[in-house]
Amino acid sequence: QIAHAVGPCGNNREYLFSLEEAMYNI
Repeated sequence: QIAHAVGPCGNNREYLFSLEEAMYNI
């Protein structure tokens, strides 16, 4: 669902990467 939230534009990958990095920083 998260992957399809942004769309196949490729922004979803950056979103997931940012989310993972944010969780790692916590």
